[in-house]
Amino acid sequence: MEDCKTKISTLEEELDQMALQLADRECEAIELREKLESLEKRKQSDDTMNQLASRFQENMEKLQAIVDQHQTNFSSTPSRMSASASSSPRGCNPDEVMVPFHGNISITRASMRRILIAARLGKTEKDLNNTVTTILDAFYSPAELAEYSRTGKVCLTKPGTLPKKKFPEDILNAISGFITSRWSTWHEGAVVEEATVLAAVGHGLLGCHTNTRKRKLRHPDLNVDDILNEELTRANDSLGM
Repeated sequence: MEDCKTKISTLEEELDQMALQLADRECEAIELREKLESLEKRKQSDDTMNQLASRFQENMEKLQAIVDQHQTNFSSTPSRMSASASSSPRGCNPDEVMVPFHGNISITRASMRRILIAARLGKTEKDLNNTVTTILDAFYSPAELAEYSRTGKVCLTKPGTLPKKKFPEDILNAISGFITSRWSTWHEGAVVEEATVLAAVGHGLLGCHTNTRKRKLRHPDLNVDDILNEELTRANDSLGM
């Protein structure tokens, strides 16, 4: 029985490591794809394009190899693997390096890793909402998010209330584009519409407002932002972040 528990624990650790490595590889693929698109727009030389295309293909092949090995792990205990760290300037934390998110929007590598892991967990409405929440956390703190609404309009069900700040349009478009362009790849042909993503953003902002208001009522003398950030940190730690 103890041997079974040990084997299960080892397998869970290995799967966590592979999820991190898979997210890192996808980060690299996204960066390379952005470089390719930029070079196409600038009409750079064919040699440079071919070099980047080759690197992109190499990373995609590595990514596929990781996925294949990940599937094999369900039938046998894998050898221990560690996530490879991407090169970064000396003295710079690799997790704080900015990577392309979508369009002209960038986020930290650590945030991108968390987003990619969350996005691959499932394709239900709840999974989509969790993915959007993870993305929102990459841009603002919970207390800051509580000050926004998706449209910036007055709530019709609450007469007399002041409108919240409108969520930044460029970030909103980036979130929608990021998810709609990749959801079918993550979940075998499943499609998510832009309207569904926008609704999930609105749901996430409302959730932040509700949670902040409740915590202010329960802890009037405490910094609500600190409380929410501590909870977010604990949630990230549970994912191995």
